[in-house]
Amino acid sequence: MKVIFDCTSLTNWTGHPTGIQRVVSEIGNELLKCLPSVYLGIFQSDGICLKYNLEQRTTGETVNLNANDIVITAGSNWDFKEHHKILLGLRKKGIKLGILFYDAIPCILPFTYGPGFADIYKEWLIETIGACDIAFAISENTKRDLKNFADEHRLILPEVKVVRLGDDIPAAAGAPSEEIIKKTSEPYLLTVGSIEYRKNHIMLLNAWRYMIEEQNYIPPKLYIVGRQGWLDNDIEYQIENDLRLKGRVEILKGLQDIDLRVLYEKTMFTLYPSFYEGWGLPIAESLCFGKPCIASRSSSMVEIAPGLVRHAHPLLLNEWVEQIRLLADNPAELKNECARVKRTYKQSSWIDTALQMRDGLFCSHPEIMEMDE
Repeated sequence: MKVIFDCTSLTNWTGHPTGIQRVVSEIGNELLKCLPSVYLGIFQSDGICLKYNLEQRTTGETVNLNANDIVITAGSNWDFKEHHKILLGLRKKGIKLGILFYDAIPCILPFTYGPGFADIYKEWLIETIGACDIAFAISENTKRDLKNFADEHRLILPEVKVVRLGDDIPAAAGAPSEEIIKKTSEPYLLTVGSIEYRKNHIMLLNAWRYMIEEQNYIPPKLYIVGRQGWLDNDIEYQIENDLRLKGRVEILKGLQDIDLRVLYEKTMFTLYPSFYEGWGLPIAESLCFGKPCIASRSSSMVEIAPGLVRHAHPLLLNEWVEQIRLLADNPAELKNECARVKRTYKQSSWIDTALQMRDGLFCSHPEIMEMDE
């Protein structure tokens, strides 16, 4: 029996992996250390699996797959239909399929994605659950959502094992840009995440409008960091053309890793008003830097650090304004909260993620443990 960790989503990837590509890269790298029998593999369009060297980003000799071997995949396979078909075909040959599920959000909030995507994702999820022998999820909330989806569609879902994603902050080389250094010279708040409807940036814009216009209060500057995503509500246009927001809210694009690191280090605290998440990595990243976060009281976001993260309802403006002002107007409270975060938040490493995945494999297939001894 062999275990193959699918790295196909890293094919042709250049630069530092981000998002799902980073998850694949980090878990693959750590599985090599804690599961000696594992192979990293990339599947070609003809279905042949080649050994993959993560460090050099090169492929090697063919990995011959046999019945009862296990292939684990953590990529965005809904975006790659041909690769998805290859994985489904493996199971027909007696090869077991393990899946890391991130979320079921397109099926829960289909209106937060572009036209047609929810149907594509739903079809992928139905087929994947139906072909899944080993299931992992990145949160208890995703585990519940998968079970509800499977029950609704009368699918048999194997026992889902939750693995917590690592939140180590990648090392950042070089020096921050002069522009970023200048921007951090005055008090500001930070929100990180793709600029799309689901991330609910409009709540923050409206909170700033309310504080400025209705409360005659000038809040700290707000920096929004993220790439363009689905249905963004023309956030950038609003910021540029609303005199209440101009100069108080700004979108920052094309940042280097070191720039984002400095923004986290210097911010007063962070905000994350998303409607729904499979996890919510920017919350954990904020805590890693010792910075409190006000996040939505929703989905997986309440799991990340109970008691350390402040929460507000994603639809209630008054709750966001109250929480923002409570920390912004009380330096002593903010200082104490930062100290508590630094003192008590326990970071999760990617080796922890890989160990949880390995232990999940051992639980369902104990013979793997014997092979590694």
